[in-house]
Amino acid sequence: MISTPSISRLCKKAGVKTINKSGDCPDLIRNTMLLKMTEVLNCSVILCQMKQNKTVMEEDVYDALRLCGYNFTASEYISMKKHVI
Repeated sequence: MISTPSISRLCKKAGVKTINKSGDCPDLIRNTMLLKMTEVLNCSVILCQMKQNKTVMEEDVYDALRLCGYNFTASEYISMKKHVI
């Protein structure tokens, strides 16, 4: 489970000025993150199975993100790969 302070830090990094920590906002953010992550991970597992691999690789996750509608430019994709290697 992602803690409320972690959600606050993510929101601050995204440019949010203030966040209501006592209300339903952190729970709503947790649920939304869970749904999006589940969607991307399910898609990456399907891609991995289509390639007949047993291990989900980095390219599978990037391809799943792209299939789920998260577009990356070629330079962003290359820079992300350089950080991992």
